[in-house]
Amino acid sequence: AYMKMHYYTKYQKKEVGGLLKVQYDGKDWIILDAALLPQKASSAYFELDQNKLSKFAETIPAEEMHLWKGWWHSHVNMAVFWSQIDIDCFNNMNGVMGDVIGIVMNKKRESKTTIIKDGEFYDSDFEIINPESEEFYQAMIKLNVKNTWW
Repeated sequence: AYMKMHYYTKYQKKEVGGLLKVQYDGKDWIILDAALLPQKASSAYFELDQNKLSKFAETIPAEEMHLWKGWWHSHVNMAVFWSQIDIDCFNNMNGVMGDVIGIVMNKKRESKTTIIKDGEFYDSDFEIINPESEEFYQAMIKLNVKNTWW
């Protein structure tokens, strides 16, 4: 998941983003996959195509739908931070999906990760797990909750 996000970010000149497949095992948050969907983008903004998002949702097995509860995006060459648009998106997602994960990254491999749980924002960092995976881009990442930042 991490390498997918990194390569999507690295090879785009505009912002890019998508959804995260996330699992909580009672102790750790594990990001299982990162999806890139059709979108409109500029150097400082992106918007997912709602029709394509709906079609993507139709391909997800019903028993996995609850796992798609995060989103990621790039800031290309800018610093990593949460804009007001990001915060509004998190609040909307949290209201609909419950706990959600957000990641923003840039071409320098800087990143910021947040877990929104019960309306509270928690900073997090992550570690790559199973890096020995035959296909490294499928390596999952585990989030480590730090402190409330909001």
